[in-house]
Amino acid sequence: MSEKKCCTVEVTETDKGLRLELAGARIKDCLSSILRCCGAEKEGAGQK
Repeated sequence: MSEKKCCTVEVTETDKGLRLELAGARIKDCLSSILRCCGAEKEGAGQK
């Protein structure tokens, strides 16, 4: 069973927070999925 990855994520901790570096052939698909997830969390939590 092989897992298909649409992208890779590198996370770097900085003094301002976390910096994400995304790369991959299907990066737009990944971003839209992440944004949907973040948007759902924002609506529930009421935070930026």
